[in-house]
Amino acid sequence: LERQIYLVPTAVATTLAFDRVAQGDDSSCMLTAAGEAWCWGRNTSGGLGNGTTQDSWEPVPVAGGLRFVSLAAGRERTCGIAVGGTTYCWGLNDRGDFGNGSTASTTVPVPAVLGVTLTSLSTAHAIVSWSGANCGVAAAGVYCWGTNEMGQVGNGTRSPNPTLPSLVASP
Repeated sequence: LERQIYLVPTAVATTLAFDRVAQGDDSSCMLTAAGEAWCWGRNTSGGLGNGTTQDSWEPVPVAGGLRFVSLAAGRERTCGIAVGGTTYCWGLNDRGDFGNGSTASTTVPVPAVLGVTLTSLSTAHAIVSWSGANCGVAAAGVYCWGTNEMGQVGNGTRSPNPTLPSLVASP
């Protein structure tokens, strides 16, 4: 495929109505008003969550029939807070990006952020993701997990790759 650069906003190739978006390094995901997650882009590590590693240049539904209230896309992975409060992640997990004590990657959503229930706020993102690290808002405060090469986890160290969430700040 030849790389294309768009200098003006371009419509996503779908007839679905979306009301929330998460932009990652390699892919994008959106939520419908009903909380259905759809993703598109590069899918080398399963970050589209559709059970494959095949790239898609149009939105494809995330597997499992889950409904989400918040999504965050990062480096070849996506995490989301489902209706009911359980956090799920899919895609690349080589640095403990899911916060579930594992470094196993997956092409479908799996439970993540073990031991912490993230909250969903209609006025703010309850979960954020970037290159190898994630943070989420919980009742007890802000938790982060994943790579910690530059101290991104906020636990006072640069210890590599904590795979379970660490409390950064409390209210």
